[in-house]
Amino acid sequence: MHYSSKRNNKIFILILSFLILNIIIFPKPCMDGSLKGLKLFIQAVFPCLFPFLVLCNLIIAFNGIELYAKLLGPILCKPLNLPTSCSVVILLSFLCGYPMGAKYTSDLYEKKIIDFNTAEKLLNIASNASPLFIMGTISMAMLNNKRLGYILLISNYISCILMGIILKTKNNLDIKNKTKFKHNFQTPTFSKAFSSSIEDALNISILVGGFVIFFSMITEIIRSNTILSIAPHLKNKTLFSFLLGLLEITNGCHSISSMVIPTELKLILISFLISFSGLCIILQVYAFLYKYNFSIKKYVRRKFLQGILAAVISLGLYTISTNSRFSFAQYSSNNYNINFSIYIIIVSLILLIPLVYTKIKKLFNIL
Repeated sequence: MHYSSKRNNKIFILILSFLILNIIIFPKPCMDGSLKGLKLFIQAVFPCLFPFLVLCNLIIAFNGIELYAKLLGPILCKPLNLPTSCSVVILLSFLCGYPMGAKYTSDLYEKKIIDFNTAEKLLNIASNASPLFIMGTISMAMLNNKRLGYILLISNYISCILMGIILKTKNNLDIKNKTKFKHNFQTPTFSKAFSSSIEDALNISILVGGFVIFFSMITEIIRSNTILSIAPHLKNKTLFSFLLGLLEITNGCHSISSMVIPTELKLILISFLISFSGLCIILQVYAFLYKYNFSIKKYVRRKFLQGILAAVISLGLYTISTNSRFSFAQYSSNNYNINFSIYIIIVSLILLIPLVYTKIKKLFNIL
């Protein structure tokens, strides 16, 4: 084991040395990649992420955990065998996407509101892409097809819920009892809560920005370097684009969407990448969790399984919608308000899946 770790360290050092040589010998791709990442962070990531973080931090600061536990806990958490205190994390993750679920899972664990096993399970359920990224960036900007966006969105949510049903929670005493907030909550002053929320949101945003810029640079190096790029040796760029997505989801999805391949294949690959998330986001998640000794290997394995589930579900939904007279395409001509209402209905129905599952299980006395 020690020898294997030592060998891995040497390989890692060689890779880093190779990247440094690339920066020195070929500075332009590195500069271009860093600037692209910086532009993406300033124009897209920061304006969306920072306000959400501030508002979510304020919700947590004023004991929104307890309120959401009472309102949404029975619907969201109990069917998934989770404490009701997890409801706010699931909700924020479904609405805001990566890496919000990891951030607030670590917050709940640090405050001893949930135990280690619960946090480990919650981490996989509350790690998903935001509807804005799926419906806006991928569906409209990349695929130019709103129907595919709905399919990707639904398959992403269903795969999260299925993971919650599949994964077991061990030794979770909070589930058997009513949710107990063990920490002594004291309502802070608004000025104190607001300033600390701003500070925390800035720190998290800068951390995420660093990952975005760094991986944008790595992606550009791979694209421009003939030694690293395997694309010229492939009959087409499908495999290369998919591997690029495993590194960084946005570039991979953009590359896949621009290729001339069957729509079904595009949908399967993109759906997998959305649920798996890619190395860039996995490392963002790990940045919140490394100090608590969570297993990153277990997290990656579970995300890989979720990616497969999402890919299979998306293919099934695409087949059904294509063969049905009432295809999702009929919604493309509707106005924004109707589309938003449909989205709310879809999300509500998806969130009810675990509750329906629990009722059926009780009815037939399964498990």
